Amino acid sequence: MLYTVLSLLGVLGALTVAAELIAKGTEELEGAIGQGMAGGVVLGFLTALPETIVVVVAVLNSAGDVALGSAIGGNVILFTLGIGLVGLVYVKKWKSPLKMVGDYSVEYNFLVLSTL
Repeated sequence: MLYTVLSLLGVLGALTVAAELIAKGTEELEGAIGQGMAGGVVLGFLTALPETIVVVVAVLNSAGDVALGSAIGGNVILFTLGIGLVGLVYVKKWKSPLKMVGDYSVEYNFLVLSTL
């Protein structure tokens, strides 16, 4: 039991350090490649990497059901809970409804197609 708790604390510490290094590295990259590229592409790649590794390992181990579930489930959770949570936090913090300014039809269509 003690080993499990210590392992958990060690992993959480390593995760915290890694997150800090990624954040600082991305901030430094912003000057060279721009904020959109650093935040959108680099952080997007790093965020998707663990999920992609799970899918690849599942395919290599002939576990197609795990690969499919991970690939689809991750998007569903991200787009439902993630977007919903952002909206709830916004409303709670600024005490006003979330207003989208501009035409987001292209982004919306891409979001739906990428989930399928």
